[in-house]
Amino acid sequence: MRAGLRTVQGRTLGSLVRVRTSNPLVALTFDDGPDPISTPAVLDVLARHGALATFFMIGERAAAHPELVREVAGRGHVVGNHTWNHPRLPDLPHHRRRKQLEACAAALEPYAIPLFRPPYTLQSYGSFLTTRSLGYEVVAWNVQVEDWRDDDEDRLSARLFERIRPGSIVVLHDALWNAEPARADRTALVRALDRLLERRSTDFRFVTVPALIASGRPVRSPWFVRRDAEWQTRTRSERA
Repeated sequence: MRAGLRTVQGRTLGSLVRVRTSNPLVALTFDDGPDPISTPAVLDVLARHGALATFFMIGERAAAHPELVREVAGRGHVVGNHTWNHPRLPDLPHHRRRKQLEACAAALEPYAIPLFRPPYTLQSYGSFLTTRSLGYEVVAWNVQVEDWRDDDEDRLSARLFERIRPGSIVVLHDALWNAEPARADRTALVRALDRLLERRSTDFRFVTVPALIASGRPVRSPWFVRRDAEWQTRTRSERA
């Protein structure tokens, strides 16, 4: 009975975590931008290797840099919603969660499609339902490489090489919200991304989230992580 209940919850209350596919496709996603220094650097690396990605943008930053939103979309990438200013949504009442998404959507017009990633990937039943009521698909992930730490490109590259599989959704950051200066520098990530795409583009094709969904069977999971303390447990469970 419990297994059956989890299956039903996954279908009705599920956030997208990966796609079951026989095709060698991977979706790279980038959170917390756009940033006038690091986002163009990421775009150049992706273009050099013929890769596409999905950018979950913060509305406040998008409003400050509308030319970057336009450029990301113009290069064939997908733009998604990451709230107006990156709050912990489970801590907010419904009307404030709704305002966060609507304000971000306005800043991303006319380029965004209805994909949403919760800040910190924290989500309660209530915040999930708020998001769904606005017509969004919630996109989580099953691969992360801790790129918010002050790690060098070798460590980041090793994690990327080790963890990606066909159908993976990878969470990365072309910027970091309210980061310390050492962590805000995205140089190591950009170099690790370049190394990944240079060496693995013959093994994988890097596509947008919608293209990945279209390639196989979406895997959705009842992703309800309300506090940071619950997050690491969820990280381990979603790598499969």
